Amino acid sequence: MIKYSERDFSKLYRSIMTENRYIFSAEILEIIKKINDFFVNRVEVVPVGSIMYRAQKGVAGFDDLPIPYGRDRMLPLDHKAREGRANPKGIPYIYLSNKEYIAISEVRSWNGDQVSLASFTNKRELRLIDFSSDDTPNLVINFNISEMVSDNSIETLWGDINQSFSRPVTSNDDAAEYALTQMIAECVKNSGYDGLFYNSYFSKDNKEGKNIVIFDKNLLKLHKVTVYEIEGIDVRFNECTNPHFYKD
Repeated sequence: MIKYSERDFSKLYRSIMTENRYIFSAEILEIIKKINDFFVNRVEVVPVGSIMYRAQKGVAGFDDLPIPYGRDRMLPLDHKAREGRANPKGIPYIYLSNKEYIAISEVRSWNGDQVSLASFTNKRELRLIDFSSDDTPNLVINFNISEMVSDNSIETLWGDINQSFSRPVTSNDDAAEYALTQMIAECVKNSGYDGLFYNSYFSKDNKEGKNIVIFDKNLLKLHKVTVYEIEGIDVRFNECTNPHFYKD
């Protein structure tokens, strides 16, 4: 067990977010090599014709009934891609889910909203790196040093990466927060893989619900787009700190 601040992930995060974005020290390069070398242990093969879903909030218009968005809206535009968890600005990756409810949940719709949901299949077998299979590491308090500690295994590093991909974000978040996951995705892409899996914050079926990033949208075939209306939101919450009491 080592201090939280001395774990490989902490060093990698600190370096990319506060020190160097593109040129790394020998220590950071060694951590990146460790990640690259472990890819072979987390390859998941996706058979031809597997169904994947992508949602966009809204519809194209109305003609008695709502009209779903067309191909141009359901696929990312070349050279106009917004910055995302895995892609830098201007480089289009396509974000999907393996479950309909995950895809719809990821666009943060509310009661009464209409959503265009597209179904895709892959034209050939895909090789994806699965970050979703490793849990976030357990942290414990070492009272002798009054600090959080954990182990520093490759599985722990993998779990930290999965958490980084899965962390809920909003449009108000700083785009720089994507720097680490974009770098990891670039490593996956440069190693010859087609994309990656990561856990969805909205998954409610024992990790069966996953998000998918495919680097080349041309590997997918669009089959249909359907309009859905949101009828309810499942809000789950848990007290995470002690309440503050006030006197009159």
